[in-house]
Amino acid sequence: MYKLKDVAKRGSALAGAVGLLAGICSTALPAVTSADALNPLTERSLSLSSSSPGWAFTDGSGNSTYAGPNTGTNGLKTGNTFSFRTSSTATIKAFTFQYCTSPAGLCAAPGNDTPEVYQTSPFDGTTITTPRGADTTSTSDLVTHVDSTTNTEVSGTGYQSLTSDAGALTTGSGNSGGGTSDTGDASYGDVKQVPDAQDTVSPYDESAFGHADNSNHIAGNFVVLTGSKATGYVNTYSGGWTLSASNQEEATINSGTGATTRTGKDNMLTLTNSTGVSLAPDDYVKIIFFGTDKNYITNPGQGAFFVKINDYDVDGSTGGSTSADINPTTPNNTHIVDGGVTVANVMNESIEIQTKVLETMDFSVGTVDPDTLTDAELSTATAAQRTAHGQCDPILTGMDPSDPHNVLTMGYSDGENSLQTDNTFATHSYWRLSSNSSGGATVYYAGNTLSNTEGDKIAPIGNTAAFPLTGSEQFGLALDNVPQGTNANEPVSYTWADTHNSIDYESGADSSAASGGAALGSDWNASSITGAHDPQLAPLVPTASYGLGQGGINSADSGGITSKYAYTVTSQTVPTPIASESTQVVNCVTGKMRYIGNIAATTPAGIYTTKINYIASPQY
Repeated sequence: MYKLKDVAKRGSALAGAVGLLAGICSTALPAVTSADALNPLTERSLSLSSSSPGWAFTDGSGNSTYAGPNTGTNGLKTGNTFSFRTSSTATIKAFTFQYCTSPAGLCAAPGNDTPEVYQTSPFDGTTITTPRGADTTSTSDLVTHVDSTTNTEVSGTGYQSLTSDAGALTTGSGNSGGGTSDTGDASYGDVKQVPDAQDTVSPYDESAFGHADNSNHIAGNFVVLTGSKATGYVNTYSGGWTLSASNQEEATINSGTGATTRTGKDNMLTLTNSTGVSLAPDDYVKIIFFGTDKNYITNPGQGAFFVKINDYDVDGSTGGSTSADINPTTPNNTHIVDGGVTVANVMNESIEIQTKVLETMDFSVGTVDPDTLTDAELSTATAAQRTAHGQCDPILTGMDPSDPHNVLTMGYSDGENSLQTDNTFATHSYWRLSSNSSGGATVYYAGNTLSNTEGDKIAPIGNTAAFPLTGSEQFGLALDNVPQGTNANEPVSYTWADTHNSIDYESGADSSAASGGAALGSDWNASSITGAHDPQLAPLVPTASYGLGQGGINSADSGGITSKYAYTVTSQTVPTPIASESTQVVNCVTGKMRYIGNIAATTPAGIYTTKINYIASPQY
């Protein structure tokens, strides 16, 4: 570790030595020590987006799906953040960041690819170069990748958006980029996101997985921030900077073996600004290099590396200055204002943790939705197994444990539940599904139409949804959830068909409940239950012909006939899908199934029954 106090001690010792020697023989001294040795940058730090080696850039599954640029597992495309304080008063027009294998002396870029070998030809004395090896699955060289056509600084408003703090560029409240009560917080300048306009796939776009696209579409790959000593933190955006990358290695060839540790790859980042920024002693500077698809820093393959930091009072292209004036290795470079110091970091392979979340699914089918009951009714219906509502209570098979399980009647109740030629009758049931399958789930039905023991059948409506039509044989079903066009969550519709002429045209096993069957129970409160929501179909979406079961079934109903139904007997052998979702887990979805029946004057008399089975199929 190279600590500031060590630098200070070295500086004091150097000053003392110079004072003693000056009285003896000034001509014996080396060239005047440059300003950088006497005015080091202080409180230096380097933060990496990833300390993984450059050859390690995949997620725990061995692919790049969740290991994009600037993420913790990607050592190939990293971002670096430098923070430090100045020692001198000057207008700074350039910064250099030189990546080396050692903190002092001649610089060789970090990396562990196969070294280059230089040798002399025995035939004509020319130098032959064996190219340095490429990165492998276990080796990589540090490279500062700067694409000349896309690299640019993040704008002031862009930076402000990345901090998610409207007061990010002001003094006082909000200076840490995270709130309104952190005045004086030296951590100001932290960002909550990185720019993603250069990325082919934004790390914030999870639309492919059924979640939101939170891409920020902010351009740029670096930002320079400053702040005065008085504020105690950076609070000012500095614009007008240009970034470039170059190779700056001075390590010499070993004359004995012809080998060199030089990589020949770009290992220095240079920021220049013809106007510059005025800084005073102890002022703050924070420079963030973001990793993007096209502009990034590749980590070396192993071990420690050091970054030599210098700042300059020229930009190398104006006022008679040249590129040599912003080179840390130029002898006696008087344009270096503060610097000659390093920050260090070390490469480490990520810890890979593997575990399993086994597949789970809860799927209940029944005739009573417990969310329509009071706590007392719920306790009775479950034989006191449930005395209060939970996050996703299973559908019940009846209002009382002694009731026949999942048995529905449909028809005129005073006529032994019989169908009539001049009215449509309905009944309903429910199903509820939860599954942790990342690919969603599909719910199917399978069953025959209403039939009697003589083989007579009430004609199914078929695959195409149709309105109820009295006087014609019909059996059909549909989801009685509010359609998506009305409410995107598709909540369960608990309203039954209208009663008129003293006849109830819709029946249900929940009809005997004092509070059940027409609305959510008075004791149901989703907001008071962790993770709960009102019964809804979303994110499942009804398939064609099966999502229109809400509304009137007879012309005398308020609004008239507005619902549609379908049914196919081929579902007996090939289950028919009624609702599905394919991109995300299914969190407690509820479907209310409504069934309608109509007969013709010629429909044979008899007792008609059917059994309908509901099947949930998760996709993994």
